[in-house]
Amino acid sequence: MLPPDLILHSGKIITLDGSSRLARAISVRSGQVVAVGDDAALLKDAAPTTQLIDLEGRSVLPGFFDAHPHADREGLKARGGIPSPAFTASPTSSTS
Repeated sequence: MLPPDLILHSGKIITLDGSSRLARAISVRSGQVVAVGDDAALLKDAAPTTQLIDLEGRSVLPGFFDAHPHADREGLKARGGIPSPAFTASPTSSTS
């Protein structure tokens, strides 16, 4: 088996799988998760070329992708952003 490219260890890996498992380490090869488990089990598969990142207790969450952009916001972003009320308010006219 090829060694992983990346191992994140000593952290809190929140899998969000069917059983909501928590783990201490995760390994990745070619952009794909290949293992989730305890530090010792995953670190034994490391090669000299494997990037090791000590999470120092920090958490890792799965990637989230928002597949439903709101059309009005996408249009505003395309036009340079959401206008600020301070810049869109009509100037008050004074009558003498």
